[in-house]
Amino acid sequence: MKKIILVLLNICAISVSQASDECTLNLLWGHGGGAKVRKAIKERAIRGENIYQGCGVRNQGDNKYQMNQEGFNGDWMSTLRHNYNGGLVPIMSKEMNKAYYKNNNFGREDYDLMTDFRKSFPDVEKRKVEELAEMLGVHRGYLNDGLLSVGFMRLTHYHWAALVKRADELISQKTCTEVKINFICHSDSENERGGTLDDKIYHRRFSKSKFEHLEDIDKSLIIDAEGSPAIYEEKECVKFDDGTQLKSVPLQCNEGHTLTKEVIQKYRAGACGDFLPWVSTKYKEDTKLLDRIEIFRKENLNDGYSPYGSYPIHPNALNQ
Repeated sequence: MKKIILVLLNICAISVSQASDECTLNLLWGHGGGAKVRKAIKERAIRGENIYQGCGVRNQGDNKYQMNQEGFNGDWMSTLRHNYNGGLVPIMSKEMNKAYYKNNNFGREDYDLMTDFRKSFPDVEKRKVEELAEMLGVHRGYLNDGLLSVGFMRLTHYHWAALVKRADELISQKTCTEVKINFICHSDSENERGGTLDDKIYHRRFSKSKFEHLEDIDKSLIIDAEGSPAIYEEKECVKFDDGTQLKSVPLQCNEGHTLTKEVIQKYRAGACGDFLPWVSTKYKEDTKLLDRIEIFRKENLNDGYSPYGSYPIHPNALNQ
């Protein structure tokens, strides 16, 4: 009889563990590629369904809404390229913006067809950023850092929303009654090869995405090729009874939230709900550029304002 009871207890424990894993969703940020992330998952005993965010992780996470990431990730790159930060870095020049739409149906397997676009993109964008830097009275490198940071925070925003959308599915399908979402910085140890990626680095990129590292500038001049603000501003999605908030991006490493049906209803009804339709499975498996650049730009403009950037457009900026 005791053996039967022990077996039943073990079965119950396994069921609870599996349910917990199934109802846990993680955004894993750190060094890539995919093998590096998988090693961190194993070493840290990270459990649940994961989105990978890092250099060259491509589509190797197991969340169907992950953004395919072919290029580098972060704010440290000296150039602007079409595939950095999941392809979400603002395009500043009208020339490359036009070229984008001629090449957005090409993917990794079509790189020979994208040769002119890929080779000319960094130089053309550099010249445009130099013009804007001169207008603002700042060094091009600082402006470049800010634009790369915008791309990084946009990618984080997209992935954080992807966890919410996936949680909504799990709860709607009655697979889970509640879902835990987590932001895990898996490269935060001091002896990390390639450099530590921790709260300090995350907050640096967050701050630069708002161009807080550039004082006394007219931020309304920082717009992309179609007039959409090229600055990132987070939004409050849900405010919990204890005063804590779920924002459009995590505010620190190891941040976690428990989502229920009621919480997701508040999310949908609030400032972040309109973004969820942009979260799609098409960006994971497809290496094509598609409409990635549109996720945070012109369609969201309303009388000179963007829902994902709070600055009014400077009337002279469109003539840059």
